Amino acid sequence: VVLARKVDLNLGSSVDGIDVLMKMKFGGHIGHIFYLNPGEEDTKDNGRQDDSIRNREFLGCTPERLFRIKSKDQNRVVTSEALAGTRIRGLTPSADAELLRELLLSKKDMLENEITGKFISDALQELEDSGWLEKSNIEGFNESGSDIRSNANTHNRRFFVRRLRHLQHICQTFEGRLSKSANVIDVSRSLLKGLHPTPAVCGDGPSSALDFIRTFETTASFDRGFYAGPFGYIGHDSADIVVAIRSALLTSYQRQTTIQTTDAAGSICDNDLPESKLSVYGGAGIVEGSTVQGEWTETSHKLGVLSSLFPPSPITLQSFSMPNVAWSTAFIEELVRCGITTFYICPGSRNTPLTAAIFKATRANVGVVKAISVHDERGAGFRALGYARQNGRPAAVVTSSGTAVANLYPSVVESSSDGVPLLLLTADRPYESRDTGSNQSIDQVKIFSSSYLRWFRDIPPPSDDVPVSLALSDANHAVTLTKQLMGPVHLNVQFRENLAPDDGPIRNDNRVGSITTFNNMRFTDAAGFNRWSRGGNRWLDAFYPRNNIDYSILEIAAAILKSKRGIIVTGNLRSSELDDNGQDQLSSTISYFAQVVGMPIVAGVQSGPLRREYQSIPYAEHVLKNPVVSKGLRPDFILQLGSPLISTEISSIITKSIKQEASTKHVLVQQLHPYERADPDQTVTHRVSSNICSFLNALTDHLENLGPKATNLGSELAPLLYLGRKLQDKMPQIILEASSNKEDKADDTSLIEPQIMLAVSEVLAESIIDNLSMSLFLSNSMPVRDGEFFLYPPKTLSSASTKQTPITQFPLSVSVNRGASGIDGILSTAIGCSDSSNPVTLVCGDVTTLHDLNALYGLTSGSSSKGQAMSNNNRLPLTMVVVNNGGGAIFSFLPIAKHGQDVGFEELWGTPTDNFSFELGASAFGLPCRSVSSFEEFKDAYRLSILSGKPSIIEANVVTRSTNVDVHQQITCGAIKAVDDALDRDSLQETIAMKLPIKHYFNRESDPTSTSTSMTPKTLLLLHGWMGDKSEWDIVAESLRSDLSEEWDIVAIDLPGHGDSPFIYSSDQQMARASLGISNAALTEGSPFTLDEMAQHVCQSLCRDHNIRSIDGIAGYSLGGRVALAMKRLCSPKLDEDSSLMTDNTRLILLGSNPGVLPSESGSIDKGDKDGDSQRLAKNVSLAKSLISSSHRSHLLSESQDTEYLSQFLTKWYGVKALWGDLRGRDSQKYDDMLKKRLRSLGSRRQDMAAVLRGCSSSLTSRDDWKTVVPANTLFVAGELDKKYSGIGRRWEEARGISKYIEVPNAGHALLVEDPNRIASIICGFLNDDIVNNPSLEPESIIMLDAAKSQRKTTTTQRQSHLASSRSHKVGLMEYESFSISIGSNDGSDKKGVIGIGWGDSARAGSLTRREGFIISIASSDGMAVGVGEVSPLKGLHKESIEEAERQLRLIKAFLSSASYDGSFFAKELLSLDGSLSTFVNQITTSAGISKASSAASVKSGLEMALLSVSSQLCGTALPQSLATNYWYRDESRSVPSSSFGQLAINGLITRGSNAMDQRVKTVSFPSIKVKVGHENPKEDAFILIDLMKQPLDKSQKVGLRKVGLRADANRAWSLESAQVFVDEIRRADRSTLYAIEFVEEPLTKQAATEEWTLELQVTALEEFTRSGGPRYALDESLADLAEACGYDFDQISLALRSTFGQQEKLRSGCAAFVLKPALLGLELSMQIAKLAQQEFQINAVFSSSFDSGIGLAYTSILAAVSDNSPFGTDLVKYPHGLGTFTMLCGDTLSPSFESYVNADGMLNVVSLSRALYGLSLDEMSDRLPVYDEVDSSTNESAIASVESESYLAKTSSTSGRDITVAVSLPLPFSDGIASSRFTDLPQMSRWSPWLNSVTYLDTAGLTEWNLNIRGVRFSWKAQSQVLSKPKGIKWESISGLKNRGVVEFEPTSNDSCIMQLKMSIIMPYILVSLFQGMPSVVQDFLQNKLLKWSLEMFRDVVKADLALERGDNELGDALFGAVEGRANALEEALK
Repeated sequence: VVLARKVDLNLGSSVDGIDVLMKMKFGGHIGHIFYLNPGEEDTKDNGRQDDSIRNREFLGCTPERLFRIKSKDQNRVVTSEALAGTRIRGLTPSADAELLRELLLSKKDMLENEITGKFISDALQELEDSGWLEKSNIEGFNESGSDIRSNANTHNRRFFVRRLRHLQHICQTFEGRLSKSANVIDVSRSLLKGLHPTPAVCGDGPSSALDFIRTFETTASFDRGFYAGPFGYIGHDSADIVVAIRSALLTSYQRQTTIQTTDAAGSICDNDLPESKLSVYGGAGIVEGSTVQGEWTETSHKLGVLSSLFPPSPITLQSFSMPNVAWSTAFIEELVRCGITTFYICPGSRNTPLTAAIFKATRANVGVVKAISVHDERGAGFRALGYARQNGRPAAVVTSSGTAVANLYPSVVESSSDGVPLLLLTADRPYESRDTGSNQSIDQVKIFSSSYLRWFRDIPPPSDDVPVSLALSDANHAVTLTKQLMGPVHLNVQFRENLAPDDGPIRNDNRVGSITTFNNMRFTDAAGFNRWSRGGNRWLDAFYPRNNIDYSILEIAAAILKSKRGIIVTGNLRSSELDDNGQDQLSSTISYFAQVVGMPIVAGVQSGPLRREYQSIPYAEHVLKNPVVSKGLRPDFILQLGSPLISTEISSIITKSIKQEASTKHVLVQQLHPYERADPDQTVTHRVSSNICSFLNALTDHLENLGPKATNLGSELAPLLYLGRKLQDKMPQIILEASSNKEDKADDTSLIEPQIMLAVSEVLAESIIDNLSMSLFLSNSMPVRDGEFFLYPPKTLSSASTKQTPITQFPLSVSVNRGASGIDGILSTAIGCSDSSNPVTLVCGDVTTLHDLNALYGLTSGSSSKGQAMSNNNRLPLTMVVVNNGGGAIFSFLPIAKHGQDVGFEELWGTPTDNFSFELGASAFGLPCRSVSSFEEFKDAYRLSILSGKPSIIEANVVTRSTNVDVHQQITCGAIKAVDDALDRDSLQETIAMKLPIKHYFNRESDPTSTSTSMTPKTLLLLHGWMGDKSEWDIVAESLRSDLSEEWDIVAIDLPGHGDSPFIYSSDQQMARASLGISNAALTEGSPFTLDEMAQHVCQSLCRDHNIRSIDGIAGYSLGGRVALAMKRLCSPKLDEDSSLMTDNTRLILLGSNPGVLPSESGSIDKGDKDGDSQRLAKNVSLAKSLISSSHRSHLLSESQDTEYLSQFLTKWYGVKALWGDLRGRDSQKYDDMLKKRLRSLGSRRQDMAAVLRGCSSSLTSRDDWKTVVPANTLFVAGELDKKYSGIGRRWEEARGISKYIEVPNAGHALLVEDPNRIASIICGFLNDDIVNNPSLEPESIIMLDAAKSQRKTTTTQRQSHLASSRSHKVGLMEYESFSISIGSNDGSDKKGVIGIGWGDSARAGSLTRREGFIISIASSDGMAVGVGEVSPLKGLHKESIEEAERQLRLIKAFLSSASYDGSFFAKELLSLDGSLSTFVNQITTSAGISKASSAASVKSGLEMALLSVSSQLCGTALPQSLATNYWYRDESRSVPSSSFGQLAINGLITRGSNAMDQRVKTVSFPSIKVKVGHENPKEDAFILIDLMKQPLDKSQKVGLRKVGLRADANRAWSLESAQVFVDEIRRADRSTLYAIEFVEEPLTKQAATEEWTLELQVTALEEFTRSGGPRYALDESLADLAEACGYDFDQISLALRSTFGQQEKLRSGCAAFVLKPALLGLELSMQIAKLAQQEFQINAVFSSSFDSGIGLAYTSILAAVSDNSPFGTDLVKYPHGLGTFTMLCGDTLSPSFESYVNADGMLNVVSLSRALYGLSLDEMSDRLPVYDEVDSSTNESAIASVESESYLAKTSSTSGRDITVAVSLPLPFSDGIASSRFTDLPQMSRWSPWLNSVTYLDTAGLTEWNLNIRGVRFSWKAQSQVLSKPKGIKWESISGLKNRGVVEFEPTSNDSCIMQLKMSIIMPYILVSLFQGMPSVVQDFLQNKLLKWSLEMFRDVVKADLALERGDNELGDALFGAVEGRANALEEALK
C-alpha cells in the first residue's frame, strides 16, 4: 500500500501559481509541468474560521507518465511506465554513484517497481484481449540515453534509472501498437479505468488498498485531493496523461481581521493582508523491507522537491516557552548555516537541549544535517577529527558534563598539532553548582590548555536576560575560528533544569515559585535578529586577508628564476585546503606548477593522489637513500608544500643543503595559524601562510606572464624522475625477493609489511575497482612509514606510456594523525573518514587496534548512518587491515632493540599481542574478519572487502618483528643497487673515438689490394644541417644514384650530436649522472661540439670506422657546409695524418652555409660586426639554454605537452621569413613534414643539439674558412627567398672566391626539403663538370641538363608513376595458382561446412565445406607493377564451374605470353571505371578465344581486380585514392577530397541452419548482423532474430543485450503471405527486434507475369510488402538478374533502373540499399550502379562478398570504402557492408589474413589493407622457393681429366616462364680445400661477381644479406647458408626478397685440383624479365652463358692470382688480375 502525507507551507505574502511553475521550469526541475485553476472561491477553511478562500491552484512537476497515445501516420502506439523505487541525488559524483548502485541492488525498491510493472502489463493485456491492441506486441523497453540497467534483471523488461534534479527513480517503459479498430478516446477511457490508480500511488490490489487508505490515512486535516490523480488531455488522434505527483495545492486567503500597520509617512492604517498556503504532497510505498524511518525519510525528500522552491519560515522563537529550547534552537541553526552539518553526539543528560535541537535540525534538513550517536567521548573526538580530515570542514562533538569532557583531550591535541578544525560543544552545570561537590561536576573552564585550544567560551545558562544575538554570535565566531585557525574551539555551555522541553515546575527545585519563566519577546529583541530570522543567512560573514600574497610571490618567483636545481617537497596537505579545492584539484594544481617550473616532486604519502601524477618521483625515499644521489643532490631551492614531513631522509637532505650552500632557499607554503612555526629543523628561509592552491595559481600566473624570462625554467634535478621510474620497474621484484627470503618456516607466514602497501596499490589499480573514490587512513608507527616508502602506483599506471592518462584508481586521499603522532583514536578517526560515505581503507597495527578496540562498535549496524536515511544499509564502507606483527614492531628499529633482554626489550617495548584473537574480537561486534598470511591471500581478501562495500576486518599476519627489520634493510639495499644500476658508468658511450654512423647509397666494397683497375672509385660525402640527420639526403641521394656514374660512392653521415651518433648528453642516464655531478660529460658553459671538433670527429670516423681514405666531393647543407669548410681547413697538407682525406681537388658544394667573413665590395676584408656577433652568440646561448631547460622539463611533461613546447620552439625558429621565405605559407605539407622530423630529432637529442647550437655559433668559429677553398672546385647554392645566404652567394661570386653561385628559384633556406631533385641536378652537374665548364649556366638550364641525363635507366617507383599518366602500358606475364580453404561450421562447432549458401535452390539445400579457386597475378610489361585478383566461382551463384574457370585462365595466360598480343591500356582510363575496364577485359578474353556469352563472370572480375591494382601502382597511389581521384572527379575540375578510407563498418553473418553465432562473430562486436532466413517456417526465422537480440554482446560484457543493427537475407524464399507471417511474428513477440532490422534482402520470390520477369514487377511487390508494415528491403538477386538480362551493359541497366526508381510518380521509399556483389557483377559495373543509385535515387550501396577469400574481400572492401566516401552519398545512410564471411573461413589467401585488419568493433582498417595489396604478387603471397628441375649437372670424363682445358659445362631448364634452374661446372686447378675456403668467404664474393654490390654476414648463424645490380635495377635478399664438409662447399636458400636457392660443391679430382659444381634455381622477378624483353629464353641464356660463366671463371682466376702473389710470382698475379678486370668490365657492360 502507498501512504501519503502533506506539509503546509504558510507563505507570508500572496503567491501566484504561475510564478511557482516558472521557478520549477527554470530551476532545473525535470518532468511534466502541470497546472489546474478551478477558479476563485469565497468559502471558509475549517482551519481558518476568520479567513475566506480567495483562490485554489493545483500544480506540480511530475516525472511519471500514466500513458500516452499516438495515432498519427504509421506510428499508432500507446506507452506507459512504471516509476517506483527512490533515492536522493548525491552531493558529490561519488556519493551519487554509490546511491545509484544502492538503489539498483535494493530488493525492496526493485519489488516496488516490479509490482507496478506487472499491474501496467496486465492492464495493457486487457486492451489486447479487447482487440484494441495488436496481438502479442506489449513490450517493456528501455529509454535510450538515460539507462543504467540492473545486473539482476532476468525478465524481458529492462530497468533503467530516471535521474532528476533532487531524486532518482527506477523506471520501466511499456509500449503496444494500436489495432486498426482502436480509437484514442475509447482506449483512453479504458486506460484511465484500468491503470489508475497504479500500485505506485495506491497499492497492489487497488480496491483493498483504497479501503486501507480511507480507513487509516484520511483525517479531518488531510485529504489527498488532486494528489496523484490523472492529469492531461485526450484528443482525437493523441492523448497524454501524467500522474500528478510532486504536486501541491496553492490556496490564497483573504484575511477578515484588520491589522494596523504604519505607512511611509508614519501614519497608522488598516489593511486586509493577503496570505497563501502551499500544501505539498508526498507518498511512499509500503512493501516487504520497508521501515518507518525509511519511508518517513523518503516522503520528506519528495516533499522537499517543491518545498525547496521557497525560503524557510522565519525562525521567530515565539512559540518556545523554555529558555534552553529557544537558545539551543537558535544556536544549532546558526551552526548549520555556518556549515556544521555533522554532529557526533555522546549520550548524556546535561546536553539534552543541544541534542534535541540537533535532532530537530536533522528533520528540517533531511539528507543535509546528520546526527551520529557515539557511546565513547574519546572516540567521538577522533571520529570528528577523521570527518574533518576527509571533508575539509569541521564537525561538532556534543558531550555531557564531567569526565566526558576530559576524554576529548587526545583529539584536541591532535587537532591542534595537525591543524584540523574541530568544534567541541560541552554541556556544563550552572555556576551555582560548581565547586560545591555537585554530582558529575568538574572544572570545565579552560580544561584544555591554551597551547592547544584556538578559542574558549564559557557560555552562561540561557535566559531572556542575555539576548539571542549573543548565542548566534558565539556560534558564528566559533565556526569561523576553527576554520580560520585550523584547530579546536571549545564552547562550554551551562544549562539549568528543565533540560527536557517541559515548562512548568523546575525539576528538583522545591522552592516556592520555582516555575520556568521565559519572555521570548525579550529574548529575541536584538538588533539584527529579524534579518537573521527571515533571511536564512548566517549571522555574520567574516573575511580574512589570508591570501594576500602579492609580495611573497615576487620574492619566491625571483628565487625560482635564479635556481637551477630546485625540487618540490610535499608534506601534510591540510584539510583546510580541501574545503576550498578538493584533493584532485589540489594535486592537479601542484603538478601543473611543477610542469611550469620544471621541478620534480618528492611527494609524501600524505599528499595522496599527488603520487599518481607523472611529475612525482616514484619511490623517492629510496632514491634519496642512495649515497650517490644523496651526495650529489645539492638542491638550491626547496619548495615545501605542507607540513610536517614524514620522511627523515628528505629532512636530512634539506638540512645538509642549507649547511653546504648558504644561498639555498627553503620555502614553506602552508595555511598556518598565527602561533604556528612548522620549522622543526630551523631551515625555512621563507614562510608563506596561504592556501596552497591560491598561492601556486597566483605564482604560476606571475611566472607565465614574465615571458622570455621564464623560458629557461627547468631543474637540473628533473632526471631524478628517471631514476625513480627505473626503480619503479624493479621495486615489486625487490619486495618479492625479500619476502621469499624471509618466510617464517614455523607457520608458513610469508607476508611482509611492505607487501601490504604494494598489494593495496595494485588492487586499487585493477580495472574491476570502478567508481571507487577510495581513501586510505594510515596508523602511526609502521604503517605510515611503510606507506611513505612503498605506497606508489604500479608501473603499469604511472609509466611514460600513460603520461596522458591520470591514474584515477589510486587513493583519492591519504590521511594520518600526524599532529602528535600517537596511536590513540586511530580506529575512531578512520571511521569518521568513512562517515562521508566514501570507501575507506585503514591500515593499522595490532597494538593500535587494541588501543581503540571499542571504536569497532561504530561499525555495527545501526550505530551510525551514512547520512542517507533512506539507505537500508547503514554500515560504513570501511576496510580495516590489522597488521599483526606480534606487538610494537616500530621499536625493533630503535637502538635499544640491540640490547634485547638485558633491558627487558621484549616485555617493555615489544608489547606482545599473541594472547588476543582478532577474529574473536571482530565477531564480538558482529564484523567479518579474515586472517591471511601470504601476499596473494591478502590481495584476494582486500579485493573482496572493498568490492563488498561493507565493513570488514583483515588480519594480516606478517613475519616476526626481528625479521621485519631484516626485510626493510634488504629492500633498502636492493633499492640502492637498482639506482646504482641505473647510473652505471660502463653503459655510457664516451665522447672519445666517436663512431659516426653512415649511410651508403652506392655501397662499393673495393679490393684494397687491387692496384690495377680501370675506374678509380670516388666518394661523395653528404653533410646535413642542424637538427637534421643523414636521412635528410635520401631524395637527393636516390636521384644522384641514377645520375652519377658508378664510380661515385655516395655516403651520408650523422654529424656529432645528431641522428644515430653516440649520445653525449641527451640520454636519460647521462642526464641523471650529470645532474648528480658524476658524469664527465656534464654540460657546462663550454661545449665539446665546436665546429673544429665536429669536423675532426667526422674525419676520424670516416677513416677509422668506415675505411674511407679520400673524399672527392662534399655537399654540405647549412651547418654541414660549415663542417665541410672546417674539414677542408683541417685537412690541409701541413696539419695531420688525415690530410689525404681531402685535397685541393675535392669538390665543395655549399648549400646555404656561412663561409666566414667575406671580402667587402671594395675588396677589403670585412672585420665583421662584433656587436652583431655578440648578439648572435647571446641569442644562440639563450636558445640552447631554453632547449636544455626544456629537456629537464620533459621528464615532467606528457609527450603531447613536450611536443607542444618543441612545436612552439620550431615555429619560432622557422618563422624568420628573411631566412625561410615563409615555407609554412608557401607549402604547408613540406613544412609539416619537416616539422615532424625536427620534432623527432629534438625529442630525443635536444641536449646534444643545444650543445651544437652553442658550440658552433658563428662568432666562435673561424672567420676565414672561405680562404681555404679552391674557387674552381667550390659551388655555392642558396634559395631565392633566403635573403641572408643569397646575399652571401652573390658577394662571394663577385669576389671570385667560388666557381659559381646558383640561386634556386622560389625557395628559402630549406633547400633539401623544398627542391631536393633540383639540388641533386646541381650537385650532379657540378661533379660532372657540366656547371664548371658552363659558367653561364642558369638554374633552368640545370634542370634541362638533368632531363638529358634521365635517359639513363631509373628504377625508382616515383619516376615510373610520374610517367604513368602520360603514356600507355602493356600487360606482361600472367600467372595463377589454385587455393583450397576449408569452411568452419555455422555455430563454431567441430563440424565443417555451412548450408544454405547461394541463390535459388542452393539457398536451401547442400553444404559448402571448402572454398576453392585461383589467385591470378598480372604484371605490366615493364615489370614495374604487378597486381593480383581472385577467381573463385561459387556454386549456386556463378554459372561457371571451377573447371571452366581454370580452362579460361589457361587460354588467357597463353594469349598474354604469346608474341601476337600487342594490347595496351592507359592506367587512368581503367581507374575511371567508365566502361574502359570492361572493354579492355573483354578484348583480352575475346582475343584469347573466349566468346562474350561464355565468358566467366568470376574470371572477368579477377582480371579486373589485378588490372586495377596494376593501374593504381602505375599512378603511384594506393587503390582507394586512385579510384577516388579517377572515378568520382574524373570529369570535374575539382581536387580530390581528403576522404578518410581508414575505417569501414562490416556486418557479421549467421547462415542458415544455425540459430547461434559463430564464436568469432561473438567476439567481434559487429555493428550489424546479417541472418540468412528463408527456412521452411517463417516463424522459425522470426524467432532466430528475436533470440539474437537477447544474446549479450560477448561474455566480457557485464550488462545489456546486443545493441546492433539486424538485417535478414531471405534470398527470395518467401511469398508475400509468408513474409507477412515473419513480420507479424516478430511484432507480436518482440517489437524492438522489428525496429532493429535495417532491411531484408530480397524477401519475396521472383515475380513474373506470363513467364517474364521484370525489375518493375519485383520492386512493385516489394513496395507493397513494405507498405503493409514490413521492414524496408534491399535488392540483390534482382540486380544480378537485371544485369544478365541486359547483357551486363550498363547503359541498358541504367535505363531499367531509372524507369523503376527514377520517376517521381513511382516513389520507391521502401528500398533501403542495393546489394552489389563485385565477384558476380564485376568491379566496374558494381561501382557504376552504386554511383547511379547514390546520385539519382538517393539509395546507398552495400557491397557484399561471394564467400571470397581474403583477396576478393580486400577488393570488395576497397570498392565499399570508395563508395561510402563519394560526394553523392554524404547525406545517405551508410550501412555496414557484407564482408563478414571471413569468420567462417579456416584459412586465407591473404597474409596476414583479412581477419587481422578487422578490430573488435567490427571495423575494417582499409588503409592498412590497401597498403598490403599494393604491389602484391604471387611470389609474396606464397612461401614457396624455386624447385630444382631435373637437370644433369655431372661432368664428362674428358672435362675431369684436363683441368686446364677451362671446360665450362652448363644446362638450364625452366618449369614456368620465371622458374629457372641452372646447373654448371668448371674444373679448378687447386684443391677443394682452397676452393671452398675462398668461395665460402662470402663478403669477398664481389671480387669475382661484380654484379654483386655486397654480401654481408648478419650474424654467426649463417644469415647473410645480398645486394646486386642488374641493368640499373637493385635487388636484395636475405639467405640462410650452410658450409658443407663432404664434399666441401656451401648451400643456401633465401628467406626474404629475391627467391632463390642453390648449392656449390667442390669435388676433388686430385690433391691439387677439383671440379666446381653449381646448381641454382631462381624465380625471376617481373622487372628482371622485362629488362630482357620479356623472353625467358634470353634470361636463361644470360644467366648460363654470361653471368655465371664469367663469374666462375673470374673466381678461378682471382684465386689463381692470389696464390701466385702469395708465392711471390707478381708477374703472373698481375696478368691474372688484368684478365679478371677485363671480364669484369665486359660483364658490367652486359649488365647495363
